[in-house]
Amino acid sequence: MKIKIFIFVLYFFLLFHSYESARFIFEKEWIIEGEAGMEYFFNSSFIYNGTGQNVLSMGSENGYFENSGDNIYLISNGSMNGSLQTISAYAIIEVNHSPFLTKDEPLVWFKEPENDLEKTARNLSLPSSKAKTLIKLVGWFNSELEYNLKDSGNTDPAIVYEKKSAVCNGYSNLLLYYLGYLKIENRKIYGYTFSEDWQEHVWAEAKISEEWIGIDPTFGQIGLLSSNHIKTFVSDNKNEPESKLYFTGKSTNFYSKTKIEKFSSSQLQGGIIHIATAHKRRVDVFISNPTQKYIFVSYQFHFPEGWGENNDEIIFIGPKETIIQTQKLSFDPWEAKSNTEYLVPYIISIMGEKTQRTIDYNPQNQFLSQNDDFFCLSAYLLVVPLFLISFFKPAFWY
Repeated sequence: MKIKIFIFVLYFFLLFHSYESARFIFEKEWIIEGEAGMEYFFNSSFIYNGTGQNVLSMGSENGYFENSGDNIYLISNGSMNGSLQTISAYAIIEVNHSPFLTKDEPLVWFKEPENDLEKTARNLSLPSSKAKTLIKLVGWFNSELEYNLKDSGNTDPAIVYEKKSAVCNGYSNLLLYYLGYLKIENRKIYGYTFSEDWQEHVWAEAKISEEWIGIDPTFGQIGLLSSNHIKTFVSDNKNEPESKLYFTGKSTNFYSKTKIEKFSSSQLQGGIIHIATAHKRRVDVFISNPTQKYIFVSYQFHFPEGWGENNDEIIFIGPKETIIQTQKLSFDPWEAKSNTEYLVPYIISIMGEKTQRTIDYNPQNQFLSQNDDFFCLSAYLLVVPLFLISFFKPAFWY
């Protein structure tokens, strides 16, 4: 009698990220505490209008806007009507982070390392490619650093490197240090991201061939950041976002509130992915880039625990290039029997597009049933963080 075994996998999302072009209403209020009649002058960074984010419209009932480069500031002055004065502003923005790069370029000369941080940056660098160096740097953050709210005060790069623990600000400062040593032009990004709720966040950008590439070492993203990355201020690492209040009379205080709401989104069409299962205990994944540009691609592959190699990485693909990712099967949990067929599921997530399939393995001839399919990839999508929380042992049907 032939036995057929079904291997089951349980999975769900811990975090949801949307990789698309999206529009948001960004609203902010500053509440000033003081005395009626007090004269005040208020100046605050508000929103960014530039690479990856366009301000479609904005307004304020009691303030006006000024630009400093791509950063927009809100300015308000006057007399307080009571003990509390509210200054408000809104912006309708379109967020569209791109994974594409027109041209890669080699690293330029950088000095011999003088400390452990610089040695690590040098060891992670690839002289022929700035783009692939970025991928190696982000991979290092994923494997070596721990995100820990208790270490939110770790912002100095040397301390972050030593403790290997920080939050987004510390992650970004260390990344910017690495980029600076490697002579890759960089800048620091302040803004908001969504994780259960909107919260303040910090990440980075690097310039390659006159194009700014987003890098979020906290979430392990390069190029196509999720649309839930909203920029409020871009720094050249010499200045920070700030709010300043000048007033007459007794000392006063102010605080702010932020509200963000998504009201539309769209996914832009892109390349084609060819997923094929083959023989000899493996699954081959063909990923094609049909464009004339380079592209950063987020790739995840998961078998049930113990049944094969898993993978989670960022891939850099050249124009008109197709690459093959090979994932090998293994059979450690049970000894494969010749009279048994194994139905093994696997999950693939590429640029946020995911699929789950099942392969039919016959150990007698080591053959995987052919399952060749095509499906479209939205090339403006980045990885949905897929976390396989637990795998169940197989149930048996005879």
